[in-house]
Amino acid sequence: MSKLVKALRIEGTDRLQILAYAALPKNVQDDAQDRLLEQWLTQGHRWLFDDALWSVRIILDETEIEERDFEVSTIPLVLNSLASFNLSISFCLFDGVFSGPEDTLTISPEEVYAYWARDLGLNIVMDDEVRESDVWKRKLQKLTANFLQNIDGKSCFEH
Repeated sequence: MSKLVKALRIEGTDRLQILAYAALPKNVQDDAQDRLLEQWLTQGHRWLFDDALWSVRIILDETEIEERDFEVSTIPLVLNSLASFNLSISFCLFDGVFSGPEDTLTISPEEVYAYWARDLGLNIVMDDEVRESDVWKRKLQKLTANFLQNIDGKSCFEH
C-alpha cells in the first residue's frame, strides 16, 4: 500500500478522505458565480471559508471513500467537483494542512498530492520522493505565482 493511501486514511477507520481546495478571487463580482456556489455548497461535505481580510474565498470539497473502493481515478473526480467554477487552479492537500488562505497560495510541496491547473491539466503524485523534489516544488511555486497574478490583475474566471 502506498504511503499516500496511508496518509489519506481517517485514523481508526478503513476510510480515506480526499480534501480538494480552490481559491476564488474576490476581485470578481459575479452573481451567477455566487448562485452556483450557493447551490454547490448544499451537496455533500462542501465548505466555504471567507474573511473580510482575505483577498480570496476558499472552497473545499471533502470526500470520504472506503479504502477498498479507492482508485487513483477518484482524485480527479473530486477535483472535477470544483471545475464548475472555471477556476485556474485547485489542489488536494493532506488533512490538517489548511488553516487559512495562505495555505492554498503558499503551499508546502510535500503537503500537495494532486493539482489541476487550467493550462497544465491534472497532476497526481503518489510517490513521497516526487512530492519532496525540487521539480515538484518549482511546479507548485509557478502555479501559485500565476494564480496570485490573476488576483491582482485579470479575473481567474477568464481564460
